Amino acid sequence: MFDMNAGGTCLVVPTTGFMGMVQGQSMLTCEDYKDMANRVARLAIACSAPSVAEALMALALDHARRAAQLSEQGDADERQGRKPRDPSAGYGD
Repeated sequence: MFDMNAGGTCLVVPTTGFMGMVQGQSMLTCEDYKDMANRVARLAIACSAPSVAEALMALALDHARRAAQLSEQGDADERQGRKPRDPSAGYGD
């Protein structure tokens, strides 16, 4: 959620939506990154402070890039008949 203050800068109010995923044990998925990219892009478009809007758009593009990488990785795994990798494999042995 965001709000614009009287000075025209963006005020971002953190929500628990992604915090639980980040602090939990599971990794973010391609869909998670796509959703975050869309949310951050909407914030950037609504923001009247150019420097903040630019930083938010850069973050949105980074999330979109990560989503594309995960999608390509999943497609490659499917083509090769591999199972998705277990992110916890090799840790805590």
